[in-house]
Amino acid sequence: RGWASAKKTFKQFPTIFSNRNFFSRKAFEEALAIVRANAFAVDSPNGDGAPGKTYRALVPMAHLIPHNTQSTVPCVRIENDEFVIEVDPHEARAEMTCSHGNYSDAEAFARFSSTAYYSEAPNPANIIKLALPKGDFVVKHKEFCGSESRFGITAEGATPELMCVLRLGSANATELRRVTKSPKAVRSLRTKGVSERSELAVYDVIFATLTSLLNDYPTSDAEDKTLLETQQHTMKDDVPQAILIRHNEKKLAVDALNKAQYYGRKHLGHVLFDEHFSGIAGLGG
Repeated sequence: RGWASAKKTFKQFPTIFSNRNFFSRKAFEEALAIVRANAFAVDSPNGDGAPGKTYRALVPMAHLIPHNTQSTVPCVRIENDEFVIEVDPHEARAEMTCSHGNYSDAEAFARFSSTAYYSEAPNPANIIKLALPKGDFVVKHKEFCGSESRFGITAEGATPELMCVLRLGSANATELRRVTKSPKAVRSLRTKGVSERSELAVYDVIFATLTSLLNDYPTSDAEDKTLLETQQHTMKDDVPQAILIRHNEKKLAVDALNKAQYYGRKHLGHVLFDEHFSGIAGLGG
């Protein structure tokens, strides 16, 4: 449908689109892929406050603003059908920043190249973000779990704030009524499980996320090391940096997996934990 609409535009403006060899379906699909990969996705609410359509747009000025790993301010929002750029609070003449999305170091480097927030050195703010459960109880009560910037996995494993949200998402209706009686009751989920069944589901999500991430890397540490030792002199300047960032991200995921196993055994007990998750034990070693 998009290509048919594009061809109609080409015919309508033949002078502008005179080079038919350049404006081909392949070129159109490549351009569309670039837009999908780099455009800002913004949800437009309906009049009743419910989610509406999702719009995508390339916003050149917003792309010039550095991505801040700790920011919760989206770079772009929709207001009265117009794309509005937002930035973090800042002092006069200070560089403006905002959040381009929840990207890992490797993703952010691929999208934005080198910035002040990303280097081959370990990033103290590094955190792996998860897609959170979207049930009504989670949306309503997750604010009592803590700051959304802490809903993720660090080298120390899942943050208490993330554990709280995952426990909300894994609880059944009876358990939810019990653990959402007050903000204090919700906050207690940062350190206390809801039930054995719920806790197994929580750790299943954490392990599935980390093992999937580690299994999806195209090269091993040994291959990356060989690549740097044998081909670094032929690489563009940013390629070695990207490889080092990938190495740090993998190390973060492995450290997180080891910590998650440690805390999982502590919370569930060795027998129950090994019964359900013994297949994971070798990966983080």
